[in-house]
Amino acid sequence: MAGESRKEGKTIPVLRSCLIAALAFVFLTGGCAHSHKQAPPPVSSAPAALTRITADPSASQSVAVVTAAPDPESGSSARPKDNPVTAAANPGPDTSPSAAPPVGPDTQADTGEASGEADEGLEDDFIADDDEGEADSAAGPREESLTIADPWEPFNRAMYHFNDKLYFWVIKPVAQGYAKVLPEGVRISIRNVFVNIAFPVRFVNCVLQLDLPCAAVETGRFVINSVWGLGGLFDLASDEAINLPKQRRDLGQTLGVHGIGPGFFINWPVLGPSSPRDTIGLAGDILMDPLAWVPPWYAATSIAAGYKLNETSLGIGDYEALKEAAIDPYVAIRDAYVQYRYHKIKQVTDRK
Repeated sequence: MAGESRKEGKTIPVLRSCLIAALAFVFLTGGCAHSHKQAPPPVSSAPAALTRITADPSASQSVAVVTAAPDPESGSSARPKDNPVTAAANPGPDTSPSAAPPVGPDTQADTGEASGEADEGLEDDFIADDDEGEADSAAGPREESLTIADPWEPFNRAMYHFNDKLYFWVIKPVAQGYAKVLPEGVRISIRNVFVNIAFPVRFVNCVLQLDLPCAAVETGRFVINSVWGLGGLFDLASDEAINLPKQRRDLGQTLGVHGIGPGFFINWPVLGPSSPRDTIGLAGDILMDPLAWVPPWYAATSIAAGYKLNETSLGIGDYEALKEAAIDPYVAIRDAYVQYRYHKIKQVTDRK
């Protein structure tokens, strides 16, 4: 009996120890199962993101835009579903799980850490580029400032006022009456005839500009419009099916293509804005125009006046709009003329 009591005395502590050990095991394993967190993904050697500080116009302070770096395996970049700028621009409770918090000077984005001075340099480059882009967008596209000498300004202004009165008192009323008599379609056909007859002017200038495709197009236009366009009444060559547009070439443009500058501004009576270069070019173009050789001389002059009247009837209102929008109409016309001639020459030089 004494031996059995000793065995029971030894068994009870062993069972008690096993029970305590089992309870401890269940408690520990159950607690770890409830508190387990998924391990973060391995971080690659390349930086996961670049932080770019920009100014949001709708926010009161600068915000951070996180640009995802390309995936080294797939070659593509991950795109967050939500724009991180919206969280900073619209303060309030953030319900978007993928929105990135704003990054200040003392914090970093959770998507990855920058690698010291190298990433700081990248941030500086991005900031500089963004500032330059904002400056360009605010200032608009940069254009060349085109000017021309105007030593004859008193004479030119006097001729401007003369031409202005001539237009409003004589040319415009006659053109308006002319437009009431002839429908627009008829006047366009008359223009087409004049343009077709002046083919030698454009063809010769295409050759002088060493632009053989231009000369070929003008030749094709002249043949098509003369034969199938009934002597040029219809500009069939400009249709989409044929697609041979008119080549606007003149001798003043040709001189400019070969490096001759305009000189200075001249505003001729009746003829309007010009320059020494373009005045010589106009004289050369007149000599190449077959209508200028129609005898007698006053017949050729009448034809030229009729062409001018027809053109004016098709463009009534253009001069009025320019004059109304300008603070100084004389300066506006001079600058518009310089721009127009510059771009006509540049179109040819850019094709070479």
